[in-house]
Amino acid sequence: MQGGYRFSIKRKMVLGICTVAAVTYSMSAFFIFVVSDYVEASLGMSANGFIVLTFVLGIIWTGILGYLGARAIVRPLERLEKGAAKVASGDLKNGVDVPKSDDELRSLAQAYNQMIASLQTMFQDVNSHFSTTNEQVKTMRSASDQAAKQAETINRSVEEISGGAQQSAQSIQNASESIDDVRDTAAEVQAYAEKTDRLSSDMVRSLQESREVIEALVAGVEKLARENEGSLTSVQRLEENAAQVEEIISLVGNIAGQTNLLALNASIEAARAGEHGKGFAVVADEVRKLADQSTNAAASISDLITTMQKDVRSVVQIVSAQVEQANSEAKRGIAANKTMAGMAETVNEAAESVRTIYQLADQQLAAAEKTAQESQNVAAVAEETAAGTADAAEAVAEQTSMMQEIAASSEALLQQAESLKQTISRFKV
Repeated sequence: MQGGYRFSIKRKMVLGICTVAAVTYSMSAFFIFVVSDYVEASLGMSANGFIVLTFVLGIIWTGILGYLGARAIVRPLERLEKGAAKVASGDLKNGVDVPKSDDELRSLAQAYNQMIASLQTMFQDVNSHFSTTNEQVKTMRSASDQAAKQAETINRSVEEISGGAQQSAQSIQNASESIDDVRDTAAEVQAYAEKTDRLSSDMVRSLQESREVIEALVAGVEKLARENEGSLTSVQRLEENAAQVEEIISLVGNIAGQTNLLALNASIEAARAGEHGKGFAVVADEVRKLADQSTNAAASISDLITTMQKDVRSVVQIVSAQVEQANSEAKRGIAANKTMAGMAETVNEAAESVRTIYQLADQQLAAAEKTAQESQNVAAVAEETAAGTADAAEAVAEQTSMMQEIAASSEALLQQAESLKQTISRFKV
């Protein structure tokens, strides 16, 4: 609660009393000194009578003003009284309105609302804790009942264990003998796994060598294909040159034919000239003979060129087929190399699996030997277990008694929690 207020109740009361006194005295003075003359003249009232009337009126309006001032102070207190009555009846849902003036009533209303909030929080926490505690008590009671039943079951089981301990010891001895057989089998598996590991390693090396041979073969075929492509280019150029030579021979044949025709015309003209043209006729005849020889030679060369072109085309077809065959073989070699690589990867994985099997066989052999040793220890422990079952039975009986006591305590705690719930249920939060 704060100590100082800007306009406390004390100040309000002093101010109110002073105001009432000022109003009372001023109005009384006004009536006595101002209004009395008019009243005495008009009503014929004596001065003493008017003064008494003025004092009576002063007392009346003093009471009215005092009632109004007291009402302003008492109204917040009445609200607090109603709120406290609701709290007493168990209603904690609502607080009270806080006055706007900064005084003791405002501080009291705030403290009252804080108290209501604290009580609401407290009862909510109590209710929550009650629910949690109630559930935990029920769980504990159920668990104790179940534990008591389980203890009885365990007691019967301990008796059965005591009877079966000897059988367990005999069974463990038989298991020890079986484990010896497993150990021998594991040793054989280890030997076969070691042999398979060596064979897998040899297979991996063979595949690697085969892969290297195939890679070399593919490289040779690719080189042959490149060389055949070069030869094909040269032969194609030769075919193009032969075609050009054929064009030239054809041109020479045409020129020879024209020359022969000109020589024939010259012979005719020489014959017309008579004696003067005999020498020219002889020259024209020789030119015609040379033209005929050139024509025949051009025809022979053209036949040879045609034959050579046929041979060149045949060579082009053969070389092209060789190039295609070499490329196809190179592709097959690459595919075979990829297949060999995949096979090598598979074999490597198989070899790795064989190594893993070999390691697991070693581990299995070691585990079998360890299990054989542990089975002997277990047999000894089984005999000791048979001897200790009697003590376990006594402990279980004592535990059963304790579980029953816990169940009784849980029941009493549950009744107390129910009583607490009924107590706090009267309050509405």
